[in-house]
Order: sequence, then structure tokens, then C-alpha cells
Amino acid sequence: MCHILRRRHTRPPPVPSTPHRRRRRAAKDANENGTRSRSRSRSHHGSRSSRRRTDSRAPRSRSRSRSKRRHSGTRSRTGSSGSHRHRRRYSGRKRSSRTDSQTRGRRGSSENDYNGRRRSSRGKNKQRHSRRRDSYHDREPLPPPPPAQKDGSEDSVAHDDTVGSYAGKPGEYIANRYKIIREAGLGTFGRVLECLDKQRNIVVAIKVVRQVEKYTESAKIEAAILQDVNDKDKNNESLCVRMFKWFEYKGHVCMVFERLGCSLYDYLKSHDYKPFPLHCIRAYAWQLLTSLEFIHSIRLIHTDLKPENILLVDDEEERLSCDSSSPSSTSSFGSPDGSSGREQWSNGRQWKKRERAMSDADAGRLSLRPPANNAVKLIDFGGATYEDESKSSIINTRQYRSPEVILGLGWSYPSDIWSAGCIIAELYLGELLFATHENMEHLALIERCLNPLPVKMAARASKNSASAKFFHRGRLNWPAGASSDESVDHVRRMRKLEDLISPEDAQSGLLELLQLMLVLDPENRVTAKEALNSPFFDGFSYRNIVRAGPNDGH
Repeated sequence: MCHILRRRHTRPPPVPSTPHRRRRRAAKDANENGTRSRSRSRSHHGSRSSRRRTDSRAPRSRSRSRSKRRHSGTRSRTGSSGSHRHRRRYSGRKRSSRTDSQTRGRRGSSENDYNGRRRSSRGKNKQRHSRRRDSYHDREPLPPPPPAQKDGSEDSVAHDDTVGSYAGKPGEYIANRYKIIREAGLGTFGRVLECLDKQRNIVVAIKVVRQVEKYTESAKIEAAILQDVNDKDKNNESLCVRMFKWFEYKGHVCMVFERLGCSLYDYLKSHDYKPFPLHCIRAYAWQLLTSLEFIHSIRLIHTDLKPENILLVDDEEERLSCDSSSPSSTSSFGSPDGSSGREQWSNGRQWKKRERAMSDADAGRLSLRPPANNAVKLIDFGGATYEDESKSSIINTRQYRSPEVILGLGWSYPSDIWSAGCIIAELYLGELLFATHENMEHLALIERCLNPLPVKMAARASKNSASAKFFHRGRLNWPAGASSDESVDHVRRMRKLEDLISPEDAQSGLLELLQLMLVLDPENRVTAKEALNSPFFDGFSYRNIVRAGPNDGH
């Protein structure tokens, strides 16, 4: 009967005659008596569900509205409240307590129409809540960041690709001064272009940052830090990369550097990850520690030391060797994608390389052909932090992360020393010292290779909600906390540090140096200045670096 009455309301019938009115009035009285009894019974049987509602009067109001819609007669069709269509919209608002999907499916209206009606019937606070929900559901996937036009010129768009990187080509000029020779690197931050400086007639490397706000701001911070380093390095003895100037061109931050060669990681990769000979390791370790001694003296912490950020001073022969074997070179003043092949290397080949490195340590090392020029410089100060600045909780690429950083215990200069120790060990082994992607496994590898974590560090970490899961009764929860059996086997295959260094090379002082740099407690870890006094560097000076040979130094 209700269904029939609703269908009759969809099209207004002609005005009934007098006999029809009498019969309809009698039917209306009879129906109203039946509706009241049904409403009372429904209210009685639905009392349990009505208690669960926030407003217990809602069921009765709906029943009364239904009876009015069914038996309102001529007024429901032509009353002062508007047309029949308007009445249905109003009734829709009264039933808006149902879920969005139920209401949309029952009324068949579009989401925009539904949301508009829902907002019109609520208060200001509910309007704000509804608006946030609507904006969340109406969002579309974000497109690639469009190229910004800070200078307002059409040229800035013409020289950008779809991700905001500068798309200059060889032969074109930057700022009417730097002629592009070739692309030296490409990554998430932008591009590195090898250019000829017309004014000085020298070849430089220009880091052109993408027109993305976060990269632009990071580049400006890095430029300010490098300017500070260069200003305090009066005699050019810091062995940090020299930045000649920086400027903005077509909306891009451009940083002009001295041209350098490939990174130590690229050199390892181009020689099938064969380890460096000992005299090269001594030269690189001395220069790296010299750079750290300088930046620590000006209260600066690098926070991202790794072989990718140590570049050979440009040598044409070595640069061509790296370029031919590694077209997507990572030695472009910062890792292009943050990983530089590190993830692929540690995932795909780490097991065979570790076994080969261990056998080489026992039966003589097969090292790579050393570079003709062993001079290197430290780059990538984008994440550098001054000691008095607020520090983020996580720094470093994982494989070079110190225990105090993993455990969230705070960090300072000693974290750089730990990273440098991992780098020196990697140059000797030809592979990562701690090849891992998990915090628990990383800590287990450290304990297996070096020593158990100090009791005071474990106690402090156990009070930290983020790192308490790593410990059980004051000790590392291993192997119970391992993620897989493969992880347990990986840690089991790890050998002690003294077993990774051959007896002959250990006598040179390398093992002692690594043991001082890889002390687990940062308070007892050696400083850069103290490490330079290690017996490993006895008789060594900067004159031994350029064109260094096996008999130089030691």
C-alpha cells in the first residue's frame, strides 16, 4: 500500500470531485487509526535499538514524517513548502544519519549533490569536519611537480623537463657565462653539468637543482654551509670540495664547484669490487680524517659519510674509466637517488662477495689497479648539521649508521667517526662491512663482528619506546627477534673484525685504527685528531698522496 501511495505522489492527479473527497476523508481517518497503532508497536519492539541511538526520538520523528508523506493529501503536493521534488530533498536531509554509501545508493544522487545537501543541514563545526572529509575523498593522485617560474620568464619553462629539472643541452650557456659540455650526473635533486667557464677559462661542475621547493631550500642551506667552510679554510687544507659561487638561473639554484673525478664507490664498481691496495687505503683514510678534523673544529657534523661522497681529484684517465664502466655515475656532488646502487649491491651479490673477501683475507688479497692520483675530496654537505642545531633522529645511509643512531640515543661528532671506520673497512674488503637493511639484524652484525653492546647503552635504549623492542632482560633479543632464518644465517656467517684483516696488514696498524674508530660507546670512540696519530699513518704526509706508490709512507 505504501509503495502504491508513493508512486501516486510522483505525478500529481487531477483535483478530485466531491464524492471522491468524502471517500478519501473516510479512508484517511481509518488509516490514521491503523498508523498510530503500528507506530506504538514499532516503538515498543524497537526500544532496544532506540537506546543505542544518540537521539532516542529519531525513530518516532521518522515514523511521523512517513505518515505525513503518505497521507498529507493535496497539501503534500502543492503546499507552501514548495514542490514535491523539494519535499523529497528535505526528507533526504532528515534521513542523513545513514552512511554515505547507503544514502547515495538509495537516492541515486551524485556525491557532490549529496555532500552539498549534507553540509547545508549541519552546524559550523560539522561543516568543517564534512569539508575535510569531502576534500580527502575528492583528491586525485598528485601529478609530478610542475616547473616553477620564479623569474616569470617563458624561458624557464622551455628549459625544464616534466619533473622540474633543467634541460639544458651541450653547447648552450648558463647565465651567459658557462657553456655546457656534457651531463655529469642526474638524480632526484636535479642535474650536474660539466661546463666551461668563459671568464676563467676552466672547466667546472654546476649542480642545477630541480624547481621543487624542498630541493631548492636544501640547496640553499648546503650553499650556505659550503660558503662557511670555504671562508674558514683560508689555505685550502680542509680537503672539502670547493664551491666557487652559487646563483639562481631561470628559477633553479645553481652551485658552481671545482670539477672532480668519480667517487670511490664508482671506482670499486668499475673494477668489479676488488679491494684497494693498502697504500691507497692509507691515503684515503688520512684525507678523510683530515677533512673530519677540520669540519669538527668548526662544530660541523657531516652526517652522511659513504664512499659515494668521497671523490677522486679529477684525473682524465680515471674519469674516463669510471664513465665507461658506470654511465650513470654517482660522483656528482651527492648521490642522485640516495642509494647509488647500494641496495642492489647489498641485496644481490653480498653473500658471494663476503665469502670471497674472507678467503682473500686468508690466502692473499687480489686488489684492483690503483688510481694514478690518490687525492680525494669530501662532498655533499646537504645534510650537514652544526653541533648547536636541533638534530633529526635518523641520519646516515643505513650501512654506515652508528649504534647510538640506530638506538635513538642521540648523536654528535662520534657518529662521523663510526661511518669513516665503516668506509675504511669497505675499501679494504671491497664490500660493505655491515650489509643489512634491518635495525635488529644490524645490531646483531655489530655484536658478532665487534663486541656486545655496553650495558649502559642497552639500559638507556630499553627505556626508549622505539628501541626497547630490540632488548630482552638487558641484552639484544637475538636470534629470537630475527625476522627470518636467512637473517640468522647471515649474522652467523659474519666473522670477527680481526679475522677480516690479514695478519700482514694487521701489523701495519690498520686493525688497531679500525678497532678505535668502531668502538660501540660513542663516549669512548676516538676523535679524528686522535685517529690521525695512529701508527697506521707513521711517516705519512700529504706529499705521499699524489702519484702515491706501494713504497710511499710504508
